[in-house]
Amino acid sequence: MKIVCVGKIKEKSLATLIQEYCKRIGAYTKLEIVEVDDILAPQSNSDAQNEQVKYKEGQAILSKIKEKEFVILLDLKGKMLTSESLSEKIEEIQTYHGSQITSVIG
Repeated sequence: MKIVCVGKIKEKSLATLIQEYCKRIGAYTKLEIVEVDDILAPQSNSDAQNEQVKYKEGQAILSKIKEKEFVILLDLKGKMLTSESLSEKIEEIQTYHGSQITSVIG
């Protein structure tokens, strides 16, 4: 499994939690975390400039995804899954698609 995310975790307590979850997941599968650089938005922050920042971050994310990977976008507005449902979905993807699962956090 691979996780592609924008920016680095700066909060120490959150970084510690992430390390713990990575260790737990590591018992079941290889996990790779890929961080792409934040694109700093200009001070004026116009809609056009915000779109340009999103576009550049999107391009950086896409550059880290290989053609055969099964991509899952993690989004606050997306469908919420229980741990059991997520586990079933991952098993289904691995069984029927046989590809690496890549989760993207924008």
